[in-house]
Amino acid sequence: MHYLLQPVPTRACVSHGRVWETTRGRPAVAARSLAGDKGDGTYALRLFNVAVPVDKDPGKDDYSLHEQLLTAVRRKLKTAGVQVQTSKLLNSTVVRKAFDARKKTAKRWVYVVDVPSGTLPKHVKETRGQLELVSVSGPCEPSSGGTGPKVAKKKLPVVVVGSGPAGLFAAMQLASSGVPVVLCERGRKVEDRGKDIGRLVVRREINPESNFNFGEGGAGTWSDAKLTTRIGRNDDPVRQVLSTFVDHGAPEHILYTGKPHLGTDGMVRILKSIRKSLIDLGVDIRFSTRVSGLDVRDGILRGVLLEDGSCVEAQACVLAPGHSARELYTHLAELGVEMEAKPFAVGFRLEHPQRLVNELQYGMEDAGKVLRGAGPLPVADYKVTWNDQTTGRGCYSFCMCPGGSIEPTSITEDELCINGMSFSRRNSLWANSAIVCTIGVDDFAPYVDRALHPALAGVEFQKHIERRAAEMGGGNFTCPVQ
Repeated sequence: MHYLLQPVPTRACVSHGRVWETTRGRPAVAARSLAGDKGDGTYALRLFNVAVPVDKDPGKDDYSLHEQLLTAVRRKLKTAGVQVQTSKLLNSTVVRKAFDARKKTAKRWVYVVDVPSGTLPKHVKETRGQLELVSVSGPCEPSSGGTGPKVAKKKLPVVVVGSGPAGLFAAMQLASSGVPVVLCERGRKVEDRGKDIGRLVVRREINPESNFNFGEGGAGTWSDAKLTTRIGRNDDPVRQVLSTFVDHGAPEHILYTGKPHLGTDGMVRILKSIRKSLIDLGVDIRFSTRVSGLDVRDGILRGVLLEDGSCVEAQACVLAPGHSARELYTHLAELGVEMEAKPFAVGFRLEHPQRLVNELQYGMEDAGKVLRGAGPLPVADYKVTWNDQTTGRGCYSFCMCPGGSIEPTSITEDELCINGMSFSRRNSLWANSAIVCTIGVDDFAPYVDRALHPALAGVEFQKHIERRAAEMGGGNFTCPVQ
């Protein structure tokens, strides 16, 4: 069988005409200085943990090099033994801005700032995590590096299954490289999908092919559209993804904020733009097209089977169907595709008044500066974790949605699943968060006999608890609450 692993750029990417390259991920090396730098704008010194007190900062919507930030940059450089006049820092760039409220009496905004190396003395040396030399030369094209097999630019297309983030970006990368692409999505266009979701929320009528899980944009479209990641500091491949969203209508501040967030209302417009770009690149997008299986003969992928009985011949296939495409995973098991059960997490959602979260995180005085997303301070969120040292089982908050709501994300009438989301302003009176515990392979071992393949026992466990939740709620997508 032919498999396609989508390559991603390594270390360098384009961000509005600038190429970002960092030392993150490289082996430890001796600290470098600027002595070899020609001062031609090729490099910048990236300053981390540049702090501005909350009462000295313009607030969450300002990403300028304001006076207090420039003062903090000078102070940071001074600790490294560098004296620089403020006038020489005006061409610096804000890379990241995040709010730190861990100390209620010393709340602050924390920045990452790039200072052009040409403005600095040659004796400045790197300090990991504080001052790092980065390349900002460019522009250039994203790297085609990766570990996946080569894809031929021949007549047969690569079929991408699913139009969530993985599917959309795979289709874009392939089409940009001249590879013909057919993108199959079982759900509907985002504008039509919105109508189906409206019927589910208001009338409790579910379309099993177009809902909170299936449709253009994937589950994340109506699931808050958070753009956070644990794989980097808003740079390299991560920054390329963020820049792509900006190019398609996302606000530019997602490039700088510590916790980038688009909101469901923002994603609808962006997805329409991405769709147009894919069509302009020649991608054949097929909505309401459910993939039923793969045509594999003699151990080689020949094509992708559709539910209407037709087959799309393909040179390769990118499977990005999302976690709810249970029938497709069963089909892969029937084909003998190697699969392995993995641990996951299960839990419930807590809902609180957003005002309460603001007060607990910021204190009474600063909580009044949130103004339901319109003030200088961000709508407060939280993160909690706990680990049982005896059993090793963890419990933690997940996908906390400040100023948001809880939505039904079931895919059938006899199962109940919920999720949280926020609109871009996060101006709801309510906050919610998942509270989950880790589930290991041993926990769903009793369900192996129900599964076609041992690796799918976790899916059977999932079905069991979702059906029990539906029964406890009395049906009609009603949540059991405490």
